[in-house]
Amino acid sequence: MSNVLSKRKIKGQTLNTSLGKGFWIPPIGNLIGKTLPDTRRFFFSIEAISFTVGWRIATLRENFWNRQEFTILVTIRWKLKPMSDLNKIVYPNLDLFLYDLREGLGQDPEIIDHNRERFWQRIYGHPEGDESDLILEPTLLAKLKQAERSESRLVELLGADVVKNFERPLEGYYYPIQIGNTYALQVNCSGVYADGIRQSNHSPQPITNIKNIQREILAHINHQPGAIGQTWILWGQLCDRDQDPTQIALECYKQLVSQPDWSRDFQAQGKVLGGTLFEFWRPPANWSEPEAIKHNHHLLIWLFPKKPSLDSIIDTITGIYIDLIYLLYYRNKILWAYGEINTPLAELKADLV
Repeated sequence: MSNVLSKRKIKGQTLNTSLGKGFWIPPIGNLIGKTLPDTRRFFFSIEAISFTVGWRIATLRENFWNRQEFTILVTIRWKLKPMSDLNKIVYPNLDLFLYDLREGLGQDPEIIDHNRERFWQRIYGHPEGDESDLILEPTLLAKLKQAERSESRLVELLGADVVKNFERPLEGYYYPIQIGNTYALQVNCSGVYADGIRQSNHSPQPITNIKNIQREILAHINHQPGAIGQTWILWGQLCDRDQDPTQIALECYKQLVSQPDWSRDFQAQGKVLGGTLFEFWRPPANWSEPEAIKHNHHLLIWLFPKKPSLDSIIDTITGIYIDLIYLLYYRNKILWAYGEINTPLAELKADLV
C-alpha cells in the first residue's frame, strides 16, 4: 500500500481523504498553500487543512515492543479553478494596420481619385447597404483630398480630430494617415464599453470574444483588405499567473485565422517591452499570381504578464503605435513590391518557353 494521499471523494469544495494505518505523515504545514499539479479540467490550490488523529496502543509481550496503530482523517479545502477561467484575457485589443497605394508611378488622375475613394470607403461607407452606399459624395472626397500633402512624410488625414471613433457601445476607432505615396489606416477595437458609453472593459474576457472583435473590425472596413498589404496585432494582459503565454497565444491564434496550422504559420517568439510576442505568417502560395498580396496573412500576438498594471501596458502600446505603423508599412510594401516584380517575370518566362 502506498504512503500517499488517496482520493476518496470530492463534495463541493471539501475533499475528505483517509490515510492508511501505520504510515508516516509529513508535516501538515509543509502542504498548506502549495499548488497541486493541474489536470486537464481544473487547477487545485490548497487553502486549509484540518485533521484528527486516533491512537491505539497494544503491548506485544512476546516481542517486548509496543505496536502503535493510528488512523488520520484529513479534510482539505480546495480552491477549484476551472480551466475555463484560464482561457481568458484582460482587455484584449485588436489592431488592423492596412495600406493602400495613394499614387502609383504614372497613374492617371482618374485612377488616383479611385484610390482615394476606395481608401475612404472603409471609414465613410455604409456596410449595411448595397454597393451603391459605398459611393462617397464628391464634396466629401474633395474635402478629404485637401488634407493630403504630396511631399509630406506623414499627414494625419482627419486633421484636428485625428481619429474617428466607432459608434457606441463599441470601443474602437479609425486612424488614417498618409505616408508619402501611400495611405495607411489603423483600426482598433477592444469590444464593447463596460457601461456602453466610455468605461473600458478591463475585466477578464473569454478568448472567444476576440473573434467577435475581429468581425466588428472587418464590418467597419466593409471587408476591404489593404491593396498593398495588412497586419493584425492582438495585445492584452494575462489574467492569472498560472496561464501559459504559448497556450493562450495558440487559443488566440485559432480565433483569428482561417484553417489554423501552428506548425505552418508560426515564425518566432520573443520578449518585447515586457510582453511575449508571437509572430505568424502565411505567405501566398505563388507570388507570381496577380494580386498575390491579398493572400499574404500576417499576425502578431502580444501577451503581457499579470504583474504590471494594465495602465502601464496601455501606455506602452499606445506610445509605439506610430512606430508600428511605420514598421509594418515597410514590411508590407516590400512584400507587395516583391509580388509586383514576380508577376511580369512569370509572364515573361511563359512567353519565352
